[in-house]
Amino acid sequence: MAPSTDPGSSPLCTIPRAQDTTILIVGSTTRIGRIVVRKLMLRGYNVKALVRRNDPEVIDMLPRSVDVVVADVVDASSVQDVVSGCNKVIYCAIARSAITGDLNRVDNQGVRNVTKSFQDHYNHLDQSRAGKSSKSKLLIAKFKSSRSLKGWEEGRTGRGVFQYSAFSGRFPWLASPIDDLPFTLPTTLFLSPLPPSPQRQPLAGKTLDLPSVKALDEVRCGRMAEPSKVIHIRNVGHEIAEADLLQLLQPFGSVSKIVMLRAKNQALLQMQDLHNSVSALQYYSTVQPSVRGRNVYMQFSSHQELTTDQSSHGRNSDQESEPNRILLVTIHHMLYPITVEVLHQVFKAYGYVEKIVTFQKSAGFQALIQYQSLQEAVDAFGALHGRNIYDGCCQLDIQYSNLSELQVHYNNDRSRDFTNPSLPTEQRPRASQQGYPDPGGLYAFQQPGASYAQMGRAAMIATAFGGTLPPGVTGSNERCTLIVSNLNTDKINEDKLFNLFSLYGNIVRIKILRNKPDHALVEMADGFQAELAVHYLKGGMLFAKKLEVNYSKYPNITSAPDAHDYTSSSLNRFNSNVIKNYRHCCAPTKMIHISALPQEISEDAILNHVSEHGSVVNTKLFEVNGKRQALVQFESEEEATEALVSKHATSLEGNMIRISFSQMQSI
Repeated sequence: MAPSTDPGSSPLCTIPRAQDTTILIVGSTTRIGRIVVRKLMLRGYNVKALVRRNDPEVIDMLPRSVDVVVADVVDASSVQDVVSGCNKVIYCAIARSAITGDLNRVDNQGVRNVTKSFQDHYNHLDQSRAGKSSKSKLLIAKFKSSRSLKGWEEGRTGRGVFQYSAFSGRFPWLASPIDDLPFTLPTTLFLSPLPPSPQRQPLAGKTLDLPSVKALDEVRCGRMAEPSKVIHIRNVGHEIAEADLLQLLQPFGSVSKIVMLRAKNQALLQMQDLHNSVSALQYYSTVQPSVRGRNVYMQFSSHQELTTDQSSHGRNSDQESEPNRILLVTIHHMLYPITVEVLHQVFKAYGYVEKIVTFQKSAGFQALIQYQSLQEAVDAFGALHGRNIYDGCCQLDIQYSNLSELQVHYNNDRSRDFTNPSLPTEQRPRASQQGYPDPGGLYAFQQPGASYAQMGRAAMIATAFGGTLPPGVTGSNERCTLIVSNLNTDKINEDKLFNLFSLYGNIVRIKILRNKPDHALVEMADGFQAELAVHYLKGGMLFAKKLEVNYSKYPNITSAPDAHDYTSSSLNRFNSNVIKNYRHCCAPTKMIHISALPQEISEDAILNHVSEHGSVVNTKLFEVNGKRQALVQFESEEEATEALVSKHATSLEGNMIRISFSQMQSI
């Protein structure tokens, strides 16, 4: 007879008393959960697996001898029935997404429900043995003084897990690791009651919940201030808005007040009650809170209450003023230039903008924007305050101005009177914004029907990419020079590199290094185009070599005899049709698109021209607006790339053809 493959049928190595121990696995169908279930059963433990749905495909993921129970960790009542009869709990559940709400439900509320149900179950058992005398109960409030802690001992029983027990009896809520398991389990929480001790009599009714005990522990160890409803948040950058901080804390309860300390990059938020703030701090003690890519740090404030008169969506009292039709706008985290045109494009959606004046102050780049009516200004304030002009930067911090009328003397790049277009210009360079890179494709406010001439370059590129950047492209890179390595020295040259990299932007210079001939420097027109080249070409294959494309430590390539200059080359693709060229940016594909073909060209002539670079699967010759074009599909991306770099800008029957990658999957 063949041996059984069911892990529950014949343990390979039993642990003493394992058969008397029942372990509940929460999240038993996760990758770690399935491993834990099988390892426990192989060692003789009784396993109870908690699943959310009683579906056949879910049940089939577990061994047949597992006791499957259906419950949802978010539903405390369903969890209470599951923990009955369990000696230990291993929590392996993970959130289905990185959304804050999902993380809070599973990682915070789920752990709390399982812990409390486990605690209540064993408290009930102890109460049935010890009785319900009031002398057997001890409130969390009693732990405020050191005197009340004398009867308690504290010990670390495992990786970051504390246990608390009373000398006078057993405290059966606690979490301790399964020390006798011969394997380790990262990112899991183990819950089990303390083993009975003949020296200690049961002490029923000690109902400390997990956040309170965690807070108590950190207060005793001197790592955290006394719990408070007010949470102090540090490292709050200018790009972080009040709404971002509210999103972090509102899953734990209502936020009654908020104060943004912009000068110190800090914030104070007051929760509705103490329990909510303790829950939040307990959760974020294990999970690093991050807002817009920046780590923020939380702790209890020394203030027990915020005394400012403001709502949960208010502002500092020194920033409040009466509504006015003139808005004072401060731009925080300004990575890209903000012009009068950009501000007008953003604010005109909420009413008629009469005047705009921009200036530079110690607080940063600011602007005064005057609307025709008070209501239009109020609408703009409510809709735009705290939002970003571009994705991840250029945040609008709006206040009402105390001015009654803006005085505009010139219509130029610093000020504009839209009611009087006849004002002189007196153009001057804006030194305050020199050095900012051109934004490449960041999401910009765009009004329906707006022409490209009315939008800045950032908005045009954003439109080319469908309103947002390709995944993985940040648009914040400022380095223009790239280092390309692992080149095939026998087949590569500067012109072939130009043909490839010019797909993603204009090329300034290219230099193949003499001491490292398989390395080359490529200088592109701006940082965004360089980032596109790195994003799409890194790891691509060319002439049987895997390309390595990275940013160079050199800001540019010095003009020299061995550096090929392409500044004035007519083959740079982004001198015209900029939006179309950005729209066609993609990683190398199997399909190439050939344009500028002779009118009488045949498919055979095209095949003869490119087939030396690989196996052609299919071709298609067609005409667009009276111009002959073709699609050629190769067997691999490498063959198509070789054909592009070798045949772009070559002559075919008297015409200089142009080649790019096509995003079509098949012909």
